[in-house]
Amino acid sequence: MPTSIYTNEDIYKPELWAMESLEIFHDIVGIRNSVHTDFKDEVANKGDTVNTRIPAVFTAEEANATGGVDTVQSPQATNVQVVLDQNFHVTFDLRDVTQAKSLKNLREEYFEPAVIALVEQIENDGITALSHATTGFGNTTLSNVIETVATGTTPDVLRLEHIAKAARLLDENRIPNRMRTMVISPKQMEDLITSGGTVSSSLLMKSNEIGGESALRERRIGRLQGFDIAMQQGIATTADVTGTGYPDADSQRALYWYRNGVSYVTRPLPTPPTGSGASVAVRSFENQAMRVAVGYEILNKRLLISLDAIWGWKPTRLEAGGSIVTAA
Repeated sequence: MPTSIYTNEDIYKPELWAMESLEIFHDIVGIRNSVHTDFKDEVANKGDTVNTRIPAVFTAEEANATGGVDTVQSPQATNVQVVLDQNFHVTFDLRDVTQAKSLKNLREEYFEPAVIALVEQIENDGITALSHATTGFGNTTLSNVIETVATGTTPDVLRLEHIAKAARLLDENRIPNRMRTMVISPKQMEDLITSGGTVSSSLLMKSNEIGGESALRERRIGRLQGFDIAMQQGIATTADVTGTGYPDADSQRALYWYRNGVSYVTRPLPTPPTGSGASVAVRSFENQAMRVAVGYEILNKRLLISLDAIWGWKPTRLEAGGSIVTAA
């Protein structure tokens, strides 16, 4: 049995598990790492509206004839309201026999899967918010929605030229060419690697021949056309929507954005009063809060452990992102 620096009593400490959970949380790379995040030690509940501020935008101006300054800018960081509309939990039990295991085993067998489930929910909520047809990067009234066409109104597969067009659209909107991200589905990843089935003509395949491309060796696209491109399993097939600018066929929506065009907001959840029947701890680490509750059921001889968090997503600058509608 693996050794542990912890004692059996430590299993009952929610403070320990809250910090362990946050460490696991931040070992998992996701789209949260590519957006503007906002966290404050202000206790909140689901449905609360909080204010976040996105960074100001400056404009470079030419010096006057004497090398001096004619205009002093006074930009303001934009205040944006975000609703904390998501509150999910993972709750599980540990029978007494399980406690004979070391804390290391408990982390690997129980807490890591529990945290992964929460992270997947957060990531999927982010994809849903960014894909929204009116308030997200699926807004067809904007030019940033790239609707690929293969034949008629049937969408095409994802190709390199579509990524290049996304980069151009952000450039035309004067969006900084750094800190840009694109997430694509597993199928879009396959299509991009194979150029829609024409493997011999794929630029990515050709670049792999000289040994400088990780897409084929490690299934990571990396940087392409100024985007950090990653596969996101949460991008799902969407049923066709006619009459609104969408293709008349099932499709998938790749997303692209500039970091300061999206906000992910989280706050600590409240701690129940003493005597409520559970030991509860709320901890935060690097812009993420986690609440862990630990209780014991005498009749069933088991611990009940619950992890939960509260958050909200919002595209804050629709001109700083967009989507690519491709074949499902």
